[in-house]
Amino acid sequence: MSTDRSTSLQRLGLLSTLYFAQGLPFGFFTLAVPVLLRSQGHDLRSVSGSSLLLMPWAFKFVWAPLVDRYGTRRSWILPMQLVNTLILLALGTRDPGDLPALALGMFLVAAASATQDIASDGLAVKLIPDEERGTANSIQVGAYRVGMVVGGGLMPFLYESYGPAGAFGCMAGLVVLSTVPVLLAPEPRGDTAPATIDRAVLAPWFTWAALPWLGTLLLYKAGDAMATPLVKPMLVDAGFSLSQIGAITGLAGSSIAVVASAMGAPVVARLSRPRALLLFGLMQAAAQVSFGWLDPIAVVVVEHFVGTFATIALFTAMMDRCRRPGREGSDYTLQASMVVFFTGLAGAAGGAIADELGYARYFVLCGVVSVAGAVLAATRRADEPPLGA
Repeated sequence: MSTDRSTSLQRLGLLSTLYFAQGLPFGFFTLAVPVLLRSQGHDLRSVSGSSLLLMPWAFKFVWAPLVDRYGTRRSWILPMQLVNTLILLALGTRDPGDLPALALGMFLVAAASATQDIASDGLAVKLIPDEERGTANSIQVGAYRVGMVVGGGLMPFLYESYGPAGAFGCMAGLVVLSTVPVLLAPEPRGDTAPATIDRAVLAPWFTWAALPWLGTLLLYKAGDAMATPLVKPMLVDAGFSLSQIGAITGLAGSSIAVVASAMGAPVVARLSRPRALLLFGLMQAAAQVSFGWLDPIAVVVVEHFVGTFATIALFTAMMDRCRRPGREGSDYTLQASMVVFFTGLAGAAGGAIADELGYARYFVLCGVVSVAGAVLAATRRADEPPLGA
């Protein structure tokens, strides 16, 4: 029993370092960069449009079968960690006003992190037994949120005090440290490639039965993606500084999300998947609507808390839908790509819509989108089979 527990802790610890490494730069790019752009005088369309630079996350399903087919999970993870380290170091040498360099760096980091995520997700689905998936997704989300706390909360302080060299150099060093456990971990037994590349990765979605779940993937986090990029510009317009916004959205908000991650597994486990998705989706929608009417600082904390529960419920349901051994990375990645694709489009369009509606009515619209996703998620059966089964 003690050996099984030790093995479980080792694999959960390994996955924690991988998802921390993803959340670190992502937190800076999504939480700090919109503030930097707005403080430099860019309009809301430009601020929200920066989310398009993260679109490799949406299209990673295209090369996911290659990651499944060639090499081991670790042989993909380690090079991508190195690439991210080098890109972050390069960004530290650029002038703060060099937007083309920042844009290119964001895109390349997104591409490398997305590839690392394919291998990490496949490793997670392969290693984590069904009874541990709620806990695993809590740890995954929690580790990712810790990365976002550091990237979106601590890095803005370093950026203001020491410039790009201090912030990006620190991030690069942390990525290196998070790679050490991957270097030391043995290759998991059975981590072998499938005989052929899966050419039918999209086939399960060309059925009527798949449409409700497809709609859930498209809508469930779309309202959140619309709201999140505009919270920072709203705080800038209200007179908050970069450090203050980093403390509010990065340190306070994401720290609360880490706490929610620790609580999420037992809560999700007590509910069926549809009930968990409906409950937390509606709570998420209520928080988004509140941004336009209540104290934004308090709402940030609440939204991060309930949004984390919603994310855990969604990720756990996505694991349930994966198919055959050897294709875990492709199946999970396809679902994650659908989530990211639509949320990326929704987030990019948000600035133009907010310019027309104003912040208060815009956040109401975000809540309406989240309600639609939550209601659609509740239509799926708790015992629905894996996709393509």
